[in-house]
Amino acid sequence: MSQITKWKLIAIIGWLIALVLVGIEGLRHMESRTGGGSGVDSPNGASTAWINSYRKIGPLVQDTNVWIEVCIQPKGDSGVADSEYLRFACPDRDIEDDMYARNRDDAISWSSDSKTVRVVLPKKEVLITR
Repeated sequence: MSQITKWKLIAIIGWLIALVLVGIEGLRHMESRTGGGSGVDSPNGASTAWINSYRKIGPLVQDTNVWIEVCIQPKGDSGVADSEYLRFACPDRDIEDDMYARNRDDAISWSSDSKTVRVVLPKKEVLITR
């Protein structure tokens, strides 16, 4: 085997290793969510408070936590968070079912003036106020 052939073979093997590593990294970032949620309209009808529970899934995802996401959206603007309120997601170790928030309208309550949202979770309560 000539010297040029050896270097070509080393280069090809190097590129193949690089492609495999890039592919593994790509699989690690491929994730989706499974779970559910529910929303309650504010008394003045301008906004909707949402609570979603989900688990991240994917080919190489190691996260087994159930995540809780709470957000306020203007009425009719699906997927657009209201800039006057906080939108957050955090893992909740007290919840094991990723469908926890589905059909849980009792977990969300608005104040009569539509300025405060109260979200009740197992062992905690979240208040969002303007």
